[in-house]
Amino acid sequence: MSAEERVVVGRKTPRDGKLEVSAGLARALGGHGTEVLIRGAGSEERGVVSVLPCTCEKAGASGKHEHHFVQCDAFRQLEVGSDLQLRAEGGELEVLAGP
Repeated sequence: MSAEERVVVGRKTPRDGKLEVSAGLARALGGHGTEVLIRGAGSEERGVVSVLPCTCEKAGASGKHEHHFVQCDAFRQLEVGSDLQLRAEGGELEVLAGP
């Protein structure tokens, strides 16, 4: 399974190293707890897929919602608001500068 998406670096990413991704991209990487190889800007790093339950406004009437992340210390260097293009396949995530 593979997935591709564009994301914008959130305000918390430089603090916690967590880059929010879609549920589909998280699944393409192997789901919660999966260790992944992250490639970008000529380097390779290790990261992990995580899922956090949440009760934010996206939860709606059900009161339940999940946020999906790939966590990696290298993501702490990303600038808030930056556009990134992500490609996931077979436990590997390629991170490219946005459009």
